[in-house]
Amino acid sequence: MRSSLLQTPLRAFLVLLAACFAVTVARAQDVTHVVSGTIEKVDAEQKRFAVKTADGTVETVKFTDKTTVHGLKDAAKGADLAGKEGGHVIVHATGEGAEKTAHSVEWVGE
Repeated sequence: MRSSLLQTPLRAFLVLLAACFAVTVARAQDVTHVVSGTIEKVDAEQKRFAVKTADGTVETVKFTDKTTVHGLKDAAKGADLAGKEGGHVIVHATGEGAEKTAHSVEWVGE
């Protein structure tokens, strides 16, 4: 009888542990995409910018208040890219298709 009293909490603990593991694995599958090219257009109001890659395709990427910009003296956030069209960037983003969201942008130059 005593062992059956211990089995219920042990089962509950194992179920909780499995659920935590499943959540961790699901979150780890956010793939980071790298988009490299020139900035075609920045829409600060819609919080999006378009990057034309070397093969001629245009990737649209969203930015948030947490998106950081490196390599520009006068830019630190995604909205600061407005007016920088034509510059070469390397964008690190998560998501797929039009739902890519940049978490960092590296400014390479004009």
